[in-house]
Amino acid sequence: MTSSKVPTQKECLLPIMKAMHSLGGEASNTAIYKFVVEELALSPEQLSVPVGKDKKRKLNRVGFNINFAKTGLKNAGYLVRSKAKHWQLTEKGKETENINPDHVMKVNREFYKLKKRQKLEDVEEFEDEPTYSVHAKTAKTITVYDTSHDEIQWRLLSLGSEMKLDLWVAKNDRNKAFQGNKFSETKRMRSRLPVQFDQETQRTIELIDVLWLQGSSIIAAFEIEHTTSIYSGILRMSDLVARQPNININLFIVAPDSRREKVRSEINRPTFSKLGLPQRCRYISYSRLIQKIDQATRGGFLQHLSPSILDGLAEDMKN
Repeated sequence: MTSSKVPTQKECLLPIMKAMHSLGGEASNTAIYKFVVEELALSPEQLSVPVGKDKKRKLNRVGFNINFAKTGLKNAGYLVRSKAKHWQLTEKGKETENINPDHVMKVNREFYKLKKRQKLEDVEEFEDEPTYSVHAKTAKTITVYDTSHDEIQWRLLSLGSEMKLDLWVAKNDRNKAFQGNKFSETKRMRSRLPVQFDQETQRTIELIDVLWLQGSSIIAAFEIEHTTSIYSGILRMSDLVARQPNININLFIVAPDSRREKVRSEINRPTFSKLGLPQRCRYISYSRLIQKIDQATRGGFLQHLSPSILDGLAEDMKN
């Protein structure tokens, strides 16, 4: 690295992965930045290069490129945000720090091409101060819903528990809570999943928002799409179906009522329709789910429900 050349986003990928492994698998933005700067032996001259011509921005070009690289690693499945301004290695990320930068860049390009086709409905933001939207000038405003992602996740877990089903919550969500109720302490929460598939399939399943299980069988899988890209949840379901075409699991996308047609549009993309996903993965609206749970709670028959109630709540999304 010359004294004047700033490392590109691609050149930051491997140092970031090395940082994450060296720092114990979870680290703050600041710790990652410092590690990468030291790893690449960046000079004061390199660190003084600003972002564009806007002098009000305090983030330098190095920090900006590191941020983009972290987001790229997230989109490629190697990192997740563990909490505000902190990142964590996924199970996939823990396996190796010697990732293929070209592959990550390709995946990231495809991700943003898709977001552009979606008319930038969802804004990807960096967590460093100041925060910048990737498409800040053109992105639509994200709708804020009264019901949160965490609430829906908790309701699905609670409902499954009341029906005497075993539960699983996404590995990266195990430390979450809703109104003081810790997901990991939910009655009948499993500490590990039954090993039924190859490692890649297991990793996909472990990151699904909520699973209901009976014995060694997964009977229902739920991806909650609140304000994040609906495509990401559907993609996880399609990965599962592509790897296990004969898998017999009820698949559901749970999303706000206002996103119903967006779910339909995304799940009927040719990539997904070829896998039969519009028939196999159904949609459940927030309102129908909440109404059913509240009705059963008031009537005192919540514990008498069975998983078959999903058939009355879910909609086939085939065009």
